[in-house]
Amino acid sequence: MAGILGRKGEFSPETKQSMTFLQSKPPPAATIIPPSSPNPLESSKVEEGRESIATTIAYEGTGGCLSCGADDDHANLLICEACNGEFHTYCLDPPLRCVPDGDFYCDNCKPLQKLKDLDNLDTLINALPPAITSRFGEIVWAAGGVGFGWWPACIYDPRLTVGGARSLAKKHLGKKHLVYFFECNDAPFTVLGNAKIVNWEEGYME
Repeated sequence: MAGILGRKGEFSPETKQSMTFLQSKPPPAATIIPPSSPNPLESSKVEEGRESIATTIAYEGTGGCLSCGADDDHANLLICEACNGEFHTYCLDPPLRCVPDGDFYCDNCKPLQKLKDLDNLDTLINALPPAITSRFGEIVWAAGGVGFGWWPACIYDPRLTVGGARSLAKKHLGKKHLVYFFECNDAPFTVLGNAKIVNWEEGYME
């Protein structure tokens, strides 16, 4: 772990500040890697899904109905399960007379949700032991970043990805973690075993 301490000294002030923030908040779900080879799930629905992810970024952190802009009548305000966007039932197209039962997905997120349902990944992850799923979102030090040794990373929930990262995670599901490297935009995702992952506090102490 000596490499961690060496790397730590190379971070810029801006990077240190962003890393402190990231300890309490994982990277946005919108960040994905492009597939390195054709995927049978890649289709027009995938492209629609990717466009909807960009919309999700704009939705997060906003309050009130995204159609009319009013933050009122909360009894008739629906929240999208995917992007957390808020919509009045009567502002939808077509409008709804009442709050529906079950999960609600806005028009932008429906294509992505349908795509995710095709590969059965949700079911596979739900069958994994808590020792694996409880680490989703954990900020760690990981060895294997492109061009780096030990590097700040996040153990990523595969359900929040599409394309190449999703396929990679599914292939190694239950054996290795899907890891997202911070500030490695060219190739942010990889899969790593426990031997190449150290929790954040332990990495600093060593």
